[in-house]
Amino acid sequence: MSLTFQWIDTKGRYRPKLTSTDQYAESADEYCERIQHLLPRFPTEVLTQWFYEHWAQIDDYAWLGFRRLQFDRILWTSEEVMCSGIKDDQSVQVDHRHYENGVTGQRIERIASHFRSHGTWPVAPVFLANPGADIVRPDGLNLTSPYHLLEGHHRAGLFWSFLDQGVLRIEHEVWVANLVDA
Repeated sequence: MSLTFQWIDTKGRYRPKLTSTDQYAESADEYCERIQHLLPRFPTEVLTQWFYEHWAQIDDYAWLGFRRLQFDRILWTSEEVMCSGIKDDQSVQVDHRHYENGVTGQRIERIASHFRSHGTWPVAPVFLANPGADIVRPDGLNLTSPYHLLEGHHRAGLFWSFLDQGVLRIEHEVWVANLVDA
């Protein structure tokens, strides 16, 4: 049975302070200090990576009800990462294919360099637990299952590539979000 959700406009409530040219007008630490009381279940690393670094995409998942998300930082094996649902995520497929075909840039090279040096991603990606595939977007689009990648698509695409090259560690930190009652 699918859960029912509605689109939500956060009206910029969680957005970092920006200048008129969309440059940051506050540091990540200042941002987290200001927002933490609105989203007390969000760990600082998740707020920084997902909301501060990717502020233009905040509302993409607002329909989940951010205050309903509870996060746990756990270790997954490389196999668990690959069985999470990322192979079914179209954005991850595109990022994987681009990297395999040599399409790169400064950001991708920074992530790739970290994989080569450390055998894992520079920052743990954020997954949403969706074991029964019952979390469906308001427009009817099914999310991947058993987990849906909320943040970290470039890292997941490169993870796939580096796994194929055999250079990854056995275990990797990930953030897993679960829907709980607010």
